[in-house]
Amino acid sequence: MRIAEGKYGYFDEQAREYVITRPDTPQPWYNYLINDQDYCALISHTGGGPSYHRSAKFRRLLRYRFNGVPADRPGRYLYLRDMEDGDYWSATWAPVLKPLESFSYRCRVGLNVQTIESEYHGIASSITYFVPPQHPAEVWLVELENRGAAPRRINTYSYAEFNFWGAMRDLLNLDNCPKCARYYHKDGVIVHDSYNDVGTGLDDMHWVKHFAGFTSSEKPVGFNTERQQFLGGIYRSEANPLVVETGQDTNFEGVGDYPICGLTHAWNLAPGRKVKFAFVLAMGDSLEEMYSHLELAHSLETIEHALAGVRSAWNGRLGALHAVTPAVQDFDPCVNTWNQYNSYMTAQLSRSISSYEWGAGRGLGFRDTLQDTMGAAHIDPRLARTRLLQMANCVYSDGIALHNYFPLTRSGDGKDFYDDHLWLPYAVCHYIKETGDLQILKEQVAFWDTGEKQSLLERLALCLDTTWRLRGE
Repeated sequence: MRIAEGKYGYFDEQAREYVITRPDTPQPWYNYLINDQDYCALISHTGGGPSYHRSAKFRRLLRYRFNGVPADRPGRYLYLRDMEDGDYWSATWAPVLKPLESFSYRCRVGLNVQTIESEYHGIASSITYFVPPQHPAEVWLVELENRGAAPRRINTYSYAEFNFWGAMRDLLNLDNCPKCARYYHKDGVIVHDSYNDVGTGLDDMHWVKHFAGFTSSEKPVGFNTERQQFLGGIYRSEANPLVVETGQDTNFEGVGDYPICGLTHAWNLAPGRKVKFAFVLAMGDSLEEMYSHLELAHSLETIEHALAGVRSAWNGRLGALHAVTPAVQDFDPCVNTWNQYNSYMTAQLSRSISSYEWGAGRGLGFRDTLQDTMGAAHIDPRLARTRLLQMANCVYSDGIALHNYFPLTRSGDGKDFYDDHLWLPYAVCHYIKETGDLQILKEQVAFWDTGEKQSLLERLALCLDTTWRLRGE
């Protein structure tokens, strides 16, 4: 059943999706793909957006240009090229932007899943993006179909830009990052292993090496590892890359400049023929760990099973609360799906990254995170409990709370926001009402400044006493 159908799409409540029916929306429509391994992919309705593991500030895998024009660049793109006439397009509409009169488009914004469907000149494509539950990785599951009456030779070209890990490093260290970039191609895998500085400046550098890899379930016929060579110079963009325009891969294996996820595949599609394949982008703290996660690409059956696991997990979460009211077209979809989904996402991510939060200035906001757990306690009590104890450890011995907390580096900033600490007893009270978990009050939590511990119950009393102590006349 279509609900609230408008100019750009409608709610499909049975599938728990919002279906965007035309891509030229006033603003990019974003979805979050996350898992319990702290991997997050922010993806728009045309494939744009960054991804990161554990920290949007220090461990960002894919680049995103905020305030960019056109909006929503770069992203996770798949170009298709007709090898007979040279015509090419992108499965996500952007960045090639074919005229909508000849380009059919649907984006299904789901729960931790995003599917973009398109058709152009008889070739249909579907890309389902998701983050598998047990891997710091993301998957692009692709289906192609020849719906025409004649055989077609189609090449596909993947594209995504590796970030130079740290958000600020990628933005500011242009004298260093591109010239020290390290990446290579080996046996169908593009490896990005540039160093990352997780310090705070010239006087506090801590160089570490991360490993990211990009591969596919099918053996590629070519590859492209550097952005400017793929695009064809600084006066071209993702809209008209030279490699796709000419059909000639660079097969470049050097270092330096801007690494990308570029694998090329060739398909002979008879009328009615369908093909299915997948790309996997993964991260590891060692080469061996990274490769272990890329093994997911070796089995489409395993990938399909992981996708089914994501869908099943969300059916379970949303089964905790279901409303049936007379306002079936308006109230029920919001309460049963989207408010719960958004509450869960904010409880996971707080305000760390979005289309306007750039992922370097804010981690888990103390006040924000506690508010978010109140909306998610019934969906995922385990997540709520974890967040409550994390925030309880971010209180100074005088009862005032830290304002922002970065879990990866266990650092934080901000103080003297005099309502922050009061959200802790309020949120814990709400959690106990939802779960009956009185044992949480016995958990030992440390002070942010001294490391000394007290029970959570004592911490809640301190927070309340602090406000009473600081009352005005």
